[in-house]
Amino acid sequence: MGKKLEGIQRMLVIINKLKERQRYVPREELEEYVRLRMEERDATPVDIRTIQRDFKDIEDLFGICIRFDKKRNGYYINEEDSLINEQYERLLLNFDLLNALDKTSNLHTYVLAEHHRPSDTECLPALIKAIKFSHPVAFDYIYVREEGRMRNKKVLPHYLKEDQQRWYLLAYDNNVLKTFNVDCIRNLRIY
Repeated sequence: MGKKLEGIQRMLVIINKLKERQRYVPREELEEYVRLRMEERDATPVDIRTIQRDFKDIEDLFGICIRFDKKRNGYYINEEDSLINEQYERLLLNFDLLNALDKTSNLHTYVLAEHHRPSDTECLPALIKAIKFSHPVAFDYIYVREEGRMRNKKVLPHYLKEDQQRWYLLAYDNNVLKTFNVDCIRNLRIY
């Protein structure tokens, strides 16, 4: 993997971690999270110094300011100084998704995308990870034809398919292959 691509991947991992927490990620937790995510990608090992250098690049490239609060002993995204908006969110998702589908992985055999940018779906990276490592997932699923009734599902994901700018998960539900609209998935958990 090229150093530039690896650096961008690392920056996206940092941003995703800081965005998933309400606020203040301790140094050790951030370092461990980034290290593990980069190991999954067979990337060069990282330390906190590398991560701190990435903060400047993140600000320059994405307009996202990362700061450290000494009182709360944690890193956070400074919303007041940041330019986070839908365009950046979509860019990050698209890069993460396309990155997961690179030719060095075999995920392209499990994910079929059309020839345009995917619509914004926040659980796609987690579903790709679950497919890649054969992990079951659980989620609440909204049944649109049943007036929005929600049911809990635990399935083994098998394949992702995009059709007419919508993503569908093909997964085994009690040994039966079923299709789930990704837009109707809530509270996704990987096991």
